[in-house]
Amino acid sequence: MSAWLHRQKKGDLVELAKDAELGDTDAMLKDELADALDEHLKKNASSLSTKQSLNGYYSRASPTKTTSNGSKTAVAGDADETKAVTKSRRKTIKKDEIESPYVFPSHIITRKVTSRDANIQANFITLRSDSATPTHTQSTSSTALATRTPRAVQRIASRVPLPASPAQMTEMIERQSAAFNQRLNAAWDQSGAIETVHWLREGLSSTDAVGSIIALIEGLSLSRTTLPLKYAFTTPPVKAIGVPSIAWKLPDLFQLLTKHFWVTSFVWLTTSAFVPLVFSYLFNWTYKTRPRTTQGLGYATDPLSFHLVKALLTWMVYYQGVRFYLLSDRSVEVVDGSVWGGAKGMIAGALVGIVTSMYQAILRK
Repeated sequence: MSAWLHRQKKGDLVELAKDAELGDTDAMLKDELADALDEHLKKNASSLSTKQSLNGYYSRASPTKTTSNGSKTAVAGDADETKAVTKSRRKTIKKDEIESPYVFPSHIITRKVTSRDANIQANFITLRSDSATPTHTQSTSSTALATRTPRAVQRIASRVPLPASPAQMTEMIERQSAAFNQRLNAAWDQSGAIETVHWLREGLSSTDAVGSIIALIEGLSLSRTTLPLKYAFTTPPVKAIGVPSIAWKLPDLFQLLTKHFWVTSFVWLTTSAFVPLVFSYLFNWTYKTRPRTTQGLGYATDPLSFHLVKALLTWMVYYQGVRFYLLSDRSVEVVDGSVWGGAKGMIAGALVGIVTSMYQAILRK
């Protein structure tokens, strides 16, 4: 009877349990439900045997008979059926003698296998088919190895750091480039170079700066004659870094005590600085146009007047030979030969100052 219950599906067992009023069976497995149902049906056979849904269970229960000594013996039809099946299986297995050749490299073993269990017979037949020949054994082993290899390779590959893909490399390069640019910009901002450039541009964007640069160029070129370079000392060589001995030359400051320095400097300062400054101070058009209540506008000396007077004096002294009873021909020739470009260079500088002054005056209007 229990065997009949075990052959039923779990859904059928649940229906039988409901009909038999077994109780809560949701948490039970199939085997547990079959055993509990079997025990419940045996205990309540008198009240449940009349139900039609349980006839399949009680129909397999054999009638009880009383022996001569008064004891009861129950013979189950289901047990007889199971016994018959078991006997037939035993006869089949006993009748069929399975010979299985096992082929090994050294010898051949033939053995007879007789099993009483159908599972043993199935396993033995599978073993025989797999072990028929050495070639088949090797191919089976190779196939099993091939089926296991991908998983092993995947496990090993997951532990090995693989190179990044091109997209990841590109992204990494972009991140590094952005970080480098950010650090470079931060270093540039902290250096104060931007503020220095702005200050320098503001200082050079004026007529005063243009006039100062022109005067500096003329003065440095004239100093080659008035303060010539003279040998001062020699530094020893440094063989460790490959630096040879160097002879240093410094301006000869003793020329400050000579007449040549002062006469030559007086000629250049008179025509390029002193006289133009006096006239630009007196003829200052920026001062007249400046409102009385406004401070900081205009110039103490007019840059346009300065460069106009400088150009006129240069032309008169160096080209027309006007000396004003103060300048000597020798000094004028020295200045003309020492300044870069000579008298033409000084006139060109004055013209640059004139154009700059006019342009600034137009912008101020």
